[in-house]
Amino acid sequence: MSSPVAERRGFFGWLKGLRLWQKIVLGVVVFIVLVVALAMWATSGIVEPVQRHFTALRAGDVVGAYSELSVAARQTTSLDDFKKMLAGMPALTHVTGESYTTREINNGQGHLVGVLELDEGGKLPIEIRLVKENENWKILAYHVTGAGETKAQ
Repeated sequence: MSSPVAERRGFFGWLKGLRLWQKIVLGVVVFIVLVVALAMWATSGIVEPVQRHFTALRAGDVVGAYSELSVAARQTTSLDDFKKMLAGMPALTHVTGESYTTREINNGQGHLVGVLELDEGGKLPIEIRLVKENENWKILAYHVTGAGETKAQ
């Protein structure tokens, strides 16, 4: 329990009361949190087309999901082929969320590695490649680990 004097000093009073090593540890922790937050913010744009893609699939909008694919992906995978791929992997139409352990952007290309969360609690590991086209991120290809390759390219 803190004393009434400590409570009146506020945050800066509390900070002054810390030992040097405690201030250093606090500074390192704050720095790490800021770097992680900045990295998440800087790569947030590559997640958006993936979210739109799986939201469209869940809603039954195959054409909308297909529109999130890059030009290169649509040139090598027709809409009919995309529909056949989905018929072979119906779990892709049951995605309720996703989380990524890796987010990378390098020279106009994006890379995500993570897990798709399915309704009824299932999970699918996934790796996604994206490309920047006309200032917009588009899906180049994705691979669902353990469930066969799902190519958009």
